[in-house]
Amino acid sequence: MLNATDTIAGSSINAHPGVYVLGCYDTRITFYSQQVRALELAHALFHEHRLPANARVAVIGGGAAGLTLAAALALQGGVGVQLFEKAHHLLPLQGDSQRRRLDPHIYDWPNPDADHERAELPLLDWRSGSAIDVRRAVLREFSEIQMAAEDRLSVRTRHLITAITPQAGRFIVSFEREADGGAREVASQEFDIVVLAIGFGIENPFALPGTDTPSYWRDAGVPGAEIAGNARPTFLVSGNGDGGLIDLIAAASSTFRHDDIVRGIAQRQGVQALRGPLLAIDAQALAAESMGQGFDFVTAYENAIGVEVENLGLVDQMRGQMRVGVQLFFSNARERTSIDQNIPLKSSRCLPLEEGLRTAGR
Repeated sequence: MLNATDTIAGSSINAHPGVYVLGCYDTRITFYSQQVRALELAHALFHEHRLPANARVAVIGGGAAGLTLAAALALQGGVGVQLFEKAHHLLPLQGDSQRRRLDPHIYDWPNPDADHERAELPLLDWRSGSAIDVRRAVLREFSEIQMAAEDRLSVRTRHLITAITPQAGRFIVSFEREADGGAREVASQEFDIVVLAIGFGIENPFALPGTDTPSYWRDAGVPGAEIAGNARPTFLVSGNGDGGLIDLIAAASSTFRHDDIVRGIAQRQGVQALRGPLLAIDAQALAAESMGQGFDFVTAYENAIGVEVENLGLVDQMRGQMRVGVQLFFSNARERTSIDQNIPLKSSRCLPLEEGLRTAGR
């Protein structure tokens, strides 16, 4: 288990003491996990005495990680925090996403309480729901923290960071911002500590030349119901991350509700019988990774739980929800032997769909 020293070491930039990177290059990136990383870093900075008295801290990025870190630092006192975000609002990615669902613990499945709806965080807590509802709940509490912290916590939206320059043990943060009348002006401020919580940003909208690809966080990016009478609706899903697999299921389904899919598996009677085999496969995969070997998750899951999944009725359930005549193309750049810490949930979600497609002859 990581301690405060480990957290500092994993977030630091050795060439620039006082600059920290929060959650940009980690695996298992979720809204909840980014908040946990932020709380751990805030605790570590105080525990390891990395914050001088009356320190000025710049947090760059107003997503889940940056928002949580800024709030946590400001509440502990003795620190002045400025939170920079280039968009017009905080948590911009979740601002227009009704069909994307956020669940705090579902990646822990098949462990008990994976479907528990509360994040149970000490601050900026929320419960599972649409991305836009989670955003609303988090921002509501953040506003309360901002009022309690008074001048110790400032938010700078529409500020584009252009440079971070070390100078005599401190950092000059340069930025562009909107001035009166809509003009752009350049300014800078000095800070003792800088935390980069810049996330991944927005995907390239034209990843395929000539094709407009909506962002993952826009509702238009989620395959919807067929309303044009297309006899053979065709979908290409590229990528086998959690978002890709959910979109694969959405594309295959005549009607799709993310929460119904999650609850339909996690709360299904008898599904906990799969827990032992799934965790055993996960342990085997991690052992293979430690030896530099690949691991075929798909075959392992099919051999260990394929029959049980069908006996639980998950395949029949998915088959009954499929679009008539659907044509699916699933592209994955990685080998099926690649290691992914989230794969137990992903593959067991997708197995009923894969088998349903096969047995339906599509």
